[in-house]
Amino acid sequence: MTRMRSACVCALGLMVCLAAALMADAPPEGFEALFNGKDLSNFKASEAQKKHWVIKDDGVLEFNPAQ
Repeated sequence: MTRMRSACVCALGLMVCLAAALMADAPPEGFEALFNGKDLSNFKASEAQKKHWVIKDDGVLEFNPAQ
């Protein structure tokens, strides 16, 4: 009985940790992401400012002051 209780407590703890991790990734209500991983369509900047931002193949946004 003790082993079963320990297993249940561990499983419950794991589920709570997983739920907390999933909720942490959810943006707050009304949040609008500036970068969608593909383009700068949600950026609120001039075209002159946007030209310095480069989107890498893996979806990473990088600032390049030389451009």
